[in-house]
Amino acid sequence: MIAVALGMAAAPAASAATPPKTISKGDSGHGVWCVQRAVDNYYKTYYGKTTNVIAEDAQFGTSTADWATSPSPKTGSC
Repeated sequence: MIAVALGMAAAPAASAATPPKTISKGDSGHGVWCVQRAVDNYYKTYYGKTTNVIAEDAQFGTSTADWATSPSPKTGSC
């Protein structure tokens, strides 16, 4: 028990978690697709949408930007 406590005392302090990278218009890739997928799943689950409200193309282009900045609640399509 004492050895564990001493080992913990000698361990370096944990650093704060790095904040997630932000995504913005012009970005592409898995992170953008992941957000698009989450948005679509939310609207399918909570609003009964049968089609995607935002294209899952992994491109943060005009459609995604327009959807993200339109007034709430977001009930229309891109």
